[in-house]
Amino acid sequence: MAEPAEKRFKSSLPWCASHRSASSSTGRGALPLQPAVEEALCGVSGLLFHGAYRLQALACAFERDNVAFPRLALFFRHVAQRQQEETQQLLWYLAQRGGTYCSKDIQRPGCEAVGAVLPALDLLLLQLREEVGFLAELSELSRDNGDPQTCSVVKTLLLSPRVERLKQLGDMLTSARRLGCTSDPTGQFGEYLLNELQEELKG
Repeated sequence: MAEPAEKRFKSSLPWCASHRSASSSTGRGALPLQPAVEEALCGVSGLLFHGAYRLQALACAFERDNVAFPRLALFFRHVAQRQQEETQQLLWYLAQRGGTYCSKDIQRPGCEAVGAVLPALDLLLLQLREEVGFLAELSELSRDNGDPQTCSVVKTLLLSPRVERLKQLGDMLTSARRLGCTSDPTGQFGEYLLNELQEELKG
């Protein structure tokens, strides 16, 4: 007789539908992950990788010959790099706890046509808000499953840095609007000023 399917925690987390748990064998004596936590870690990791890919695409949008705002491009590249590094650290933690990550095909981000600062920053804002919501839920799921270690890792490694990025992004959006940036890719004087003057884009 087949065993009943395990009940899934009711949430909006990006679950990995094809996940196969391996958390029964852990490294260095670590306690195994609960299946729900392992699957959620796998799903969130895929979401974060996709977000890094989207940020790289936004960086490319500001490197085109007809746009060419190098500091804006570098800003998005730095954020993408930090996101990729954080996700790699999360995968390392997942492996240390005996879990597995299911490699996924990453879809095109669909933002290649973005050529103005405001739409790009708004995309980043939406992405960060979505990630913060999922990470807060993942932290709660870990706590509810008696896993304070994962709860702490998610908060320290992923959630806190994104809260800081949201604050920084809010300042950038305020500056962009004051400088006259618009959603029109042809009206680029405000973008030029932001590229030259915004402190977050320097160095």
